[in-house]
Amino acid sequence: MKMPYSTIREFTISEMSADAGRKKPTRDFHVLRTEELAGREAVSRPSRSDHFTIALIIDGKCRCTCNLIQYSLRKNSLFIVPPGAVRQIQERTENFRGIILQFTREFLIDAELHKKHIDAFTFFSSQGKPHLILQNNEADMLKAMMLFLRQRELLEDHPFRKEVLHHGFNLFMFELAASFKKYAGNEPVKLTRKEEHLMSFMKLLNQHFKEERRVQYY
Repeated sequence: MKMPYSTIREFTISEMSADAGRKKPTRDFHVLRTEELAGREAVSRPSRSDHFTIALIIDGKCRCTCNLIQYSLRKNSLFIVPPGAVRQIQERTENFRGIILQFTREFLIDAELHKKHIDAFTFFSSQGKPHLILQNNEADMLKAMMLFLRQRELLEDHPFRKEVLHHGFNLFMFELAASFKKYAGNEPVKLTRKEEHLMSFMKLLNQHFKEERRVQYY
């Protein structure tokens, strides 16, 4: 029986970080290990989120669905979930482990990734290819970058925490884009209207952010 749309819960990053046991839940960016969410409602039932999710599988296997499409993830799988997509982990092996990076549109804008090559990130579209299998060295590099961001995210007393997160995030995103370019090729991705608006907004922001920062202007 198909679950009614209204019963699918939408999670924020604050709720996800609280589910992971964080004493001070974050609002726009966090990195966590799958072990922190074991048995939580956020993964055991169909749900959606208002933010982007990037998952890297470190060990084991799992079977999941995203927008009713089934995927089999294993070690070195890279999986992208855009905002609003309905996802659910249906089963997983006992040794299943992964790292999850999540961020909002606001964090994406604050990190100023809009300045260059914004068209390289269409793999975040709900119509794009969400699943890649990486080589060991590629997965190890992304894993190290995600763990670095996790470490810096937790250092609340770091005097340049925000700047380090933004720069580290941008570096990670360009490596991610390179992986998608390598494995998914240059096949054009059809964006939804909402995604087209986001891309257009970021391009305009690149052109005018020095003179105008009001959202109403754009």
